[in-house]
Amino acid sequence: MRRVPRRVAQLRNPIALIVIAVAGGARGVDYLMRDELSEGTKRATNIIDGLLPLDIYAMIWLAASVAFLAGVVAHGRLFVWAGSISAALWGLWAFAFVSAQLFNGSSSGIMTGCAFAALALATLSLVQEEVEHGTIQLRRRHE
Repeated sequence: MRRVPRRVAQLRNPIALIVIAVAGGARGVDYLMRDELSEGTKRATNIIDGLLPLDIYAMIWLAASVAFLAGVVAHGRLFVWAGSISAALWGLWAFAFVSAQLFNGSSSGIMTGCAFAALALATLSLVQEEVEHGTIQLRRRHE
């Protein structure tokens, strides 16, 4: 059995960070697996889905997830930027799903939106915790 890379082992909550990154990747795969939205055959599940082709959203989610996973391993600025972008995506989609239920009568918007909001807040909280704990060094130390 291979050992966990030392940098990942130094993190306070590596499993939570990896789960959040993988969840974002799953969101991207979900967009790849869906049929393309077309006129009259399928309604968008939220206000964002209809703005761009679903393949574009798939690439955005997958790229953010890969960057976040790379940041978990590499630490530093990539971790903070990728974590912040992932949190922003979760937060934006949370808003989109909740507003879809409130204004368009979508069937599962509140629960999905609340789950996505929880992922956004968890991501921000975990990134902040790693920075405050000192695991993630944003500035080079002068010796």
